[in-house]
Amino acid sequence: MGSRAFFQPEIETMPQDKLREMQVERFRHAVARVMSHSTFYRELYESAGVDPEEIRTFEDIRSIPLIDRAQIESFSPLTSLCSDPVRVREIHSTSGTRSRKIFLVAATQHDIDYWADINARALWMVGLRPGDVLLNAFPTGITTWGFGLHYGALKLGMASVPAGSLPPEQLLELLWEVEATALCATPSKALSLSRLVEKRKVDMRGNTRCRIALLGAEPWSRPMRERIESSLGVKAYDLYGMSEFLGPAMGCECQVRDRKFGMHIWADAFLCECVDPRTGEPMGEGEEGELVWTSLVWEGTPLIRYRSGDLSAITWQSCDCGRTHPRIAAIKGRTDDAVVLEGIIIYPSQVEETLLAFEEAGSQTRIVVDRDKRGTDFFCVRVELKDKSLLQDQALCQSLARKMKDAVRQATGVAPREVELLPPGALRKASGSEEKTPVVRVEDRRGK
Repeated sequence: MGSRAFFQPEIETMPQDKLREMQVERFRHAVARVMSHSTFYRELYESAGVDPEEIRTFEDIRSIPLIDRAQIESFSPLTSLCSDPVRVREIHSTSGTRSRKIFLVAATQHDIDYWADINARALWMVGLRPGDVLLNAFPTGITTWGFGLHYGALKLGMASVPAGSLPPEQLLELLWEVEATALCATPSKALSLSRLVEKRKVDMRGNTRCRIALLGAEPWSRPMRERIESSLGVKAYDLYGMSEFLGPAMGCECQVRDRKFGMHIWADAFLCECVDPRTGEPMGEGEEGELVWTSLVWEGTPLIRYRSGDLSAITWQSCDCGRTHPRIAAIKGRTDDAVVLEGIIIYPSQVEETLLAFEEAGSQTRIVVDRDKRGTDFFCVRVELKDKSLLQDQALCQSLARKMKDAVRQATGVAPREVELLPPGALRKASGSEEKTPVVRVEDRRGK
């Protein structure tokens, strides 16, 4: 079994024409299902003149109305359920924030089994096999990330260690004690672990069996990846998911780790489109836009043509790994956290990637947008340093701030008015679904 290149070869290498036929057929059945169970969808689609039987091509799919987070937040609890309540086995939710309500996600046994399959595919794809040990540092509460990877590990034949919200010190101890061969976590948690390892001057390559890190649930930069790999002695892979769709492994990097289009998405389970965020019109092959997702197989709480807010691009070009499913680029940012200054769009991920390339930088950055007395918009950046002792060297800090300011200007086209250097832990970290909202990544003071 361990010599197989794919966990589910027949699905993962299915010819693309067959995959596309499957997507249209499953989309048609999904629309019929939600119209028969959900008042929201029935009213929306009837007013738009939607007839499921007329959905035969991708052009037909594009005529189906898009929906967004504001619309699904209007659902009363479980009114979006598209299955007999008796068949529901689990209920999860997105994490609420100050700006967002939770959205309940119900799963039948069929959903849980399929969920386990796609997570097992992702784990197998990065090189894990039966007998490996996964240290699962995603939370296993009401949200979905920890559960999805746990089910996938069990389906594959691995041992799963649900570490949840343990602090870095305990995670590091557990990594050794259970002889974990893989870690899954948010990039920021992995970076915190890296900082601890650096502080203790531990040689991870010679002291643990851990060789793989699966990181997701928040944007992360290339410099962050390189630092995590260097400190923890692992090969890190990007993992994509949304709690609205039962979370992790909607997309995952294969071992090719293509720099432009790295993450395979499972076309048998999801239809992913890329649209112009302003008009909703489809983007061309490989062109950047907003990802729109449809759950093709979920019975409990399916979402049809849901605007994710995530900015990326999609390609169906073949991959050297042999999988035929489409791939998406790393998430560049979100439609709701873009900052427009002087007609130039700036994404927090651009700024973060630039700043974390500096050896002195810690794990957190923040963009502060404001307006001066003349009515001119400007932004500043706040950066945590990895060592508070650096702040005692005034000349070093002045030089570092100048270099960071210039680097951000080169990356974005606009220079920050100020770069503020802070000690480790000075900036509030995101929690739950906040990683995918602007609530902690951008502080906009213009309306105050």
